[in-house]
Amino acid sequence: MIFSERECLLYHSYHSNAQYQFQMQFVLRVSKRWKVTAADR
Repeated sequence: MIFSERECLLYHSYHSNAQYQFQMQFVLRVSKRWKVTAADR
């Protein structure tokens, strides 16, 4: 597939945004679990 430069930029920005969203969800989930275990101690 051949992309124009603009399409490449759009794809990359979307992809990195999706990656960022995923990382944020992961961090939130882990920190929540950590808070719960810290409160249990």
